[in-house]
Amino acid sequence: MKTMVFKGKSFRLKASGPPVLAVGGELKNTVCLTKGDCAYLSEPMGDLEDYRNFTAFETAIEEGKRILAVEPEVIAYDLHPDYLSSKYALSFQQETRLRGVHHHHAHLAACLVENQAEGPAIGVTFDGTGYGLDGCIWGGEFLVGDGGAFQRWAHFAYLPMPSGSMAIKEPWRMAAQYLERVFGEEMASLPIGFVEKLPENWFLLKEATAKGINAPLTSSCGRLFDGVATLVLEKFGKVAFEAEAAIELERIAEPGERAHYPFALGDEVPIQIRWAPIWQGIVEDLKAGTGKGVVSARFHNTLAEIIQAVCLRISRETGIKEVALTGGVFQNRFLLARTAGKLKDAGLKLLLHHELPPNDSGIALGQAMIALQRE
Repeated sequence: MKTMVFKGKSFRLKASGPPVLAVGGELKNTVCLTKGDCAYLSEPMGDLEDYRNFTAFETAIEEGKRILAVEPEVIAYDLHPDYLSSKYALSFQQETRLRGVHHHHAHLAACLVENQAEGPAIGVTFDGTGYGLDGCIWGGEFLVGDGGAFQRWAHFAYLPMPSGSMAIKEPWRMAAQYLERVFGEEMASLPIGFVEKLPENWFLLKEATAKGINAPLTSSCGRLFDGVATLVLEKFGKVAFEAEAAIELERIAEPGERAHYPFALGDEVPIQIRWAPIWQGIVEDLKAGTGKGVVSARFHNTLAEIIQAVCLRISRETGIKEVALTGGVFQNRFLLARTAGKLKDAGLKLLLHHELPPNDSGIALGQAMIALQRE
């Protein structure tokens, strides 16, 4: 069993108020306690579905309260109803004020705290899963906000996830679903290796997904990465860990390649980022025998181009120049470097994570900040 101490990270907040306990998310969990205008973040405890990690989570909370000599008056938690951390928080609803915090708003707020920035900022929040305000799974988001509130300005167009969370464990399902949505009946005759090797159960999955059976909608950039990676690498079966295929796709990206695929943006806010042209371009490259490393680089470059285009559009309409890059997708160094270059070329100021990784291990800090702002 892990022993957890609050010796890792402390942060100065832009707000002060009653003691807050922020319980983080489900994956890469940390917890955060505040005292005055300081926030104290625990060391990472991993995924709470593991009983040992959940026990460490409970222990860390009690130990933090003892060390800091605080009794939380407010508990902040993720809005996802199935997260164990959220269920823990809700068990105290009779005795403590609760503050539900949107997952991607917490990502943005954590990046603001790290940079001692008040906002508002444009928050490019790319990850695998976050419970959206509309009940869909968000993860390819452009927010505008600060520690108090946010607005969703843009996101990737929705797509159903075949068999829900199984599409994370078997990400080839996402590739097949994207191809089905883009090419329809023509998908079956595409002369590419991925289609020729599709598992037999895809046809049943396709029918169930079309009927909306266990097929939640997602805007996740993490799932987009999964789809492109498994298409290009012709990777089937279960992955050993989330984003395994995406990491391999990053590894083979050709650093000298600068071309990108076409994309389309909607007119209304929230702006829909339409991914069909990207998939059409990738398929054309695969049909032409273009190297996988080149295709990978072009996909990464396309995301950087999208981020620049959307951020410039938001900046023109709002006057905001600061852009926070946050969420687990930005652990991809190739994408981060290409995106940073594009945003700097556009005259925008970057806010990056320096002390914490951009993944879910920082959202407890953002939750704490948002809860204090609401007091």
